[in-house]
Amino acid sequence: MAVSSDKQQQQKDQPKPPFQVHDKEKEAHKVPIPNKQPTPRIKKSRLKKAIGESYKNSFFWKVFEPEKIAPPNSSDDLPPEIAYVTTLTKCGGHRGSIDGAAVLLHSIRRNSYGWIPMQSQSLPWILIIIVAKVWRKRWKYRYKAYVIVDPQASPTIKDKHGDCARFMQSIGWTVLHRPPLVPLFEIPTAEASSGHSSASFDELVKAGYIARRPGEHPNKLRMLMYNDGCCGDTELLKLHTYGLVGHELAVHLDFDSLILRPMDDLFDVMLGKQKDDKVVESLSIAKLHNQNQLTSLVLLMRPSRETTTQSNHHHPRMGKQAGGFYGDATFQGIVPYYYEDVAPPGEHNELELDRCIYNQMADNPRKSTHKFPRPPHWILKSWDTAIRISVAMGGKIDSITTHFTFCNKPWDCSSGLPGTVALDTCLGLLSEWYGVRRELEDWWLLPRNEAGEATNDVSFSQRSFYWNQRTIDRVQQKRQGSLQPDVYKGYCDGIGESGYRNMMGPDGLKK
Repeated sequence: MAVSSDKQQQQKDQPKPPFQVHDKEKEAHKVPIPNKQPTPRIKKSRLKKAIGESYKNSFFWKVFEPEKIAPPNSSDDLPPEIAYVTTLTKCGGHRGSIDGAAVLLHSIRRNSYGWIPMQSQSLPWILIIIVAKVWRKRWKYRYKAYVIVDPQASPTIKDKHGDCARFMQSIGWTVLHRPPLVPLFEIPTAEASSGHSSASFDELVKAGYIARRPGEHPNKLRMLMYNDGCCGDTELLKLHTYGLVGHELAVHLDFDSLILRPMDDLFDVMLGKQKDDKVVESLSIAKLHNQNQLTSLVLLMRPSRETTTQSNHHHPRMGKQAGGFYGDATFQGIVPYYYEDVAPPGEHNELELDRCIYNQMADNPRKSTHKFPRPPHWILKSWDTAIRISVAMGGKIDSITTHFTFCNKPWDCSSGLPGTVALDTCLGLLSEWYGVRRELEDWWLLPRNEAGEATNDVSFSQRSFYWNQRTIDRVQQKRQGSLQPDVYKGYCDGIGESGYRNMMGPDGLKK
């Protein structure tokens, strides 16, 4: 039977009934939400592991004493020596982070007293000495590089877990073993009192262990610290930087940091050598509070044993809450908490520097995440003074130090956060890192520096070399990567960890 056109139109206009699904079918199509809370069994396993590592760390010091530090060579003819410090808490996994330690050291070297430009280092050694006398005046401060090592990454370990520290020793880092300021868990009394003990171990026993807040589970704070940040409670080893009292100033930097230009103006101000308005303005001395300010920390300090002791006995979670950011339960929370709430009034004078000049990360200073879209032009222009997109390709470098956090690691062949306002800055910073790596390899490819040996000046004499022909060939092969050679300098085949071409270790001094 035919249906009239009016009825057909009415049927089209009527809304279709919603699709009905049986309750059982609904339940079947539901995507279960994973439970991210650890089960009691997992919690117990983690606690057991934490206690075991804490005991192992503590008893390492029963027969081991920390290295003594030789005082810097002080002379009226030599500038002050700055202590540059990094921390090694474990060794394993991706080799790229150790490449970061090598590149970081070279960035320190090339921005310190005694460095000679690469184009002059291939001259005859007599000319190098003449050039050195001119160029070394360009920088005001010498350097000494230290790596504070946790026992589980000690070079005394014969297997692969000690390889990282041994590599860092071979290229110029001075290894320092340092105990935890306070053990995470109490050292068993019976085992502690048995046999002979070192003075360091006796002090460790007297130090006690991490306490708890009233009413809290005994292990709550301990496990918060054990699981905190990248490296847990071993992050507190960074506080030993305050103990380098033989140096007037000390700087702590992570492996994923890079020095782009000398920090001499900042050192001058810290030592009271220069206080003119230009320097103060360039440092942007101010307290700038924002959500990101302490998610990544580069610390410049005057070493002080008293500060080490006082900061060690206070924790932000034991009193006023200080945190809400990555790493807040250990080093990155204790340092600001100590200076803002614990340090005696007038005893310390702390300053927060311009985040875009010192510790440039290409992050958004107004938000707590780097995942912000590219804004309209008028907003971008207003942000320019805050975010300082200053390391664009071929542009002028305004930043003095950088930290590869939001831009991701160079040894992961980062894409530079495409689609965000930080892209140009990240690509520029990454290109700078690969450029410093290439210069380091070129420096190791130079012939043995007789000038440094003749003057006994290690500040501009090579300590590591590529001299084996097989190694030299491999170094050249490592530079043949196909990914954007203008940015990645031939060290990447593709985006991601698997695309990175790691460095060749030096052959050492040729005998």
